[in-house]
Amino acid sequence: MGVMHDPSNSWLFWALVVAVFAVSAFFRVSRNTALKRRWWPIWLWTTTVLFGVFGWYVAGVLLALLLTVASVLLNWRLLKWMWFCDHCGKTVRSYSLLDGPLTSCPSCGAGRAA
Repeated sequence: MGVMHDPSNSWLFWALVVAVFAVSAFFRVSRNTALKRRWWPIWLWTTTVLFGVFGWYVAGVLLALLLTVASVLLNWRLLKWMWFCDHCGKTVRSYSLLDGPLTSCPSCGAGRAA
């Protein structure tokens, strides 16, 4: 196995970290449900690619494959169990692995639109 690269010395790494936090904050704070619904799947698959590239850069193909598979599984769960409330615009998600997705918004009580 080759030598691992340290990405923290690169300005590009830190620019990507800032971008990831900024986009994630948008999904947390924004009340624009139409925009969030449109960009959420795109964001999830973009982060999957970024995780794969990061793993490949740091330690090679094996880590890239591991991070990509883990990210795809997490994306599947997020796409299935998370939704955006039409009434208040909040992001609604269940943190429990044992319970299913929430059926109503904890902030305003509105039900999930079909």
